[in-house]
Amino acid sequence: MDHSNPKMSSEGKFLVSLVASFLTISIVGVLMVMPGLFSKINESNLRVQYGVQVFKVETDAAWTQLMDV
Repeated sequence: MDHSNPKMSSEGKFLVSLVASFLTISIVGVLMVMPGLFSKINESNLRVQYGVQVFKVETDAAWTQLMDV
């Protein structure tokens, strides 16, 4: 490779443009997918919290019945 020519070759410009295009597509894809992922994570978190609450109520009732015996 001749480093005496400071101008980028057309092949180099093409590669930079190609990489920049892929990077832009990747960023847009991430920005489109992330809200859905956060929504699903939040929904799962709420379901787990509800399940824990139901479990606590059921075990508290069972414990109370056990102590009454």
